[in-house]
This record gives sequence, structure tokens and C-alpha cells, in this order.
Amino acid sequence: MRSFSKNLDRWSSERMCGTGLAPDPNLMIQVGWKKPFLPFSLSEAVGSMDGISPGIGCVKSQVCLVDFLYFRVMRFSVLLLFLSLMFAACGGDTERGESVQPETERIQEPAPIAYSVVNAYPHDTAAFTQGLELYDGKLYESTGLVGRSSVRKTDFSTGRHDIIKKIAEPYFAEGLTIFRDTAYQLTWQNKEVFVYDARTLKPIRTLNWSGEGWGIAHDSAQLYISDGTDKIYVVRPHDLKLLRVISVYDHTGPVNNLNELEFIEGQLYANRWQYDVIVRIDPGTGRVSGRMDLSGLLARNSRESLAYLTTPGSSAEQHGAVLNGIAWDAARRRLLVTGKLWPHIFELKMEP
Repeated sequence: MRSFSKNLDRWSSERMCGTGLAPDPNLMIQVGWKKPFLPFSLSEAVGSMDGISPGIGCVKSQVCLVDFLYFRVMRFSVLLLFLSLMFAACGGDTERGESVQPETERIQEPAPIAYSVVNAYPHDTAAFTQGLELYDGKLYESTGLVGRSSVRKTDFSTGRHDIIKKIAEPYFAEGLTIFRDTAYQLTWQNKEVFVYDARTLKPIRTLNWSGEGWGIAHDSAQLYISDGTDKIYVVRPHDLKLLRVISVYDHTGPVNNLNELEFIEGQLYANRWQYDVIVRIDPGTGRVSGRMDLSGLLARNSRESLAYLTTPGSSAEQHGAVLNGIAWDAARRRLLVTGKLWPHIFELKMEP
């Protein structure tokens, strides 16, 4: 750019009257220039020519002055055009045609989501919760770990199981959702999705999935699958064909460790693995618009002894008894949350 500007300066100066001489700065003042290179107007400058004696710089006549002003104006026009074309070709802030995430300084920080604890229900302390779903008045749960995985249908108010279906080795079961009377259960690294009749939990078929399975949810037409990164994959229910990918971010950048998912009133809610938070995600943009801080939820609201969660060598100590599990009761507008191996499922009311 510097050499381009330099050559254009030299070319415009040499063009004046064919002399190769640059104009005298005093001339600019005499013909009405307020700032270097920016005249009041071309007509004003030319109109002031009458009072100028020949012999200043290379100027010999009005024609020469017009020539001088013309090439000064053209110089800046060409520069502006060149810069505009270069910016457009670069796509602003993009390289190689890649999409660019919005600048973090312009992204609003997620709003805190206030809540109150309404109730606590019993939960199986052997259940390594990976997915939670309320459907037709019953709580469905997917539990993980190889050799201990299951899918179950429960009366959550009493903790009594109506159905438990164990998942054989080598499968590590993950997230669960129910869409149009059909239950979909992910596996972690087995790249298979088990499909059941929701009421009986009888297997219907098995679908293939290309990557890891963590959390799953649905809206009125599509399934949403997480894989522990900042990505959420939108797929067709009957064959898991990929429709689009949501990249999740907040004001600090990509939001990873996305785990259990739930679709609530047009927004995606997600547990973040190893974080005591649930984030609210705009499924259209991927922006995190809200954040529910659940740190200390179990310790503050349990009357049970929690020593087993930190006993050296225990399943909880080895695998992590972390917050995981979101279920939404649309009819009563209540949120159920729990954690892996927790003794309770908590009913929360989200405040406006």
C-alpha cells in the first residue's frame, strides 16, 4: 500500500504541466485550501486564480491549476476505491472464507437465571445419571457406566421404578429424550443410538451415530445432540441425518463441555460437565443468553449424609458425582434437576 501511494503521488506530480515539479505549498494557501489536499471546492480554487502571478511552482495557467486539483482529487478517489475493494475481498474479518464468531466485546454477558427450590424427591444413589426426561407424568432416566448402564421409567414422587431395562456391556449409556412416543438413548463412544417404545421401553431399532453421544433433546420437529464440545448437532429423528451444527458461545468465547440437554420454551438448556451451572442457549445463533448457578444446591438442600460422595475409592469419587440431568414439566412450568449418584431430584421454580 505504501509503494502504491508513493507511486501515485509521483505520477500526479509529474503530470502537472509536464514539468515533473511538485506544486508550491504557498499556492495551496493562496487558492483557498483549508487543509493540505482538501480544498473548499474546485470552483473556489479556480476562482481565486486571478490573483496569482505566474511563476509560482510549476503553475503557468488556470489549466495547470485545474490539472493539479484534478489529480489530487483522483488520487484520493483511487485510494478509497482500492481500500474498499481490498476490504470486500477479505470479507472484513474472515480468512479463507471461514465464518467468524461475533467479537466477544460486543456480546452481552449471560443474564443470571434466578430460581427457588420447591421440593426434593428421592433418587437412586446408584444411578449415574446421564439423561432425564418427563413424559406423560413419568420420569425417564438414562444411567451410565459400562456394566451399570440402564434406561428406566420411574414415579419420581416416590422413587419407585416402573420399568428398568439394563444395557449390557460394552455399552456406556448417555442422554435420553422422548419424541412422539419414541425414546432415543445415546451411547457414549459406541456410536449407536437405541430407539424404544416410550411407554413399554421395548426396543424398536438401533441407529448409527458418527461421533460421541452426550446429551439429547428435541423441539417440535428435530433432535439436538451434544458431544461434550461447544457443538450441538441438529438431526432428523428417523435417521439422524445432520441438518446443521450450532456453535455455542458467550461473551468469553466458545462454551464447551455441553452435556445433558433440554428444550424449554424455544430455548436449549444444557448442563456443562464439571461445572455447577445450566446455560440457556439460543438455538438459532448459539449465543448463551442465561446462566443458572447451581453450586452448592445438593449440600444446602439435603438432609442425607453425603459422605459417600467423597469416600476414597467409591464410584462417586472415581467417576464424579457431578450435576447432570434436566427435565422440564411444561404443564406445571417446573424444572427437575439432579446429579450423578445424588440422593435427590430437586424441583426448581425459575424466577422471571
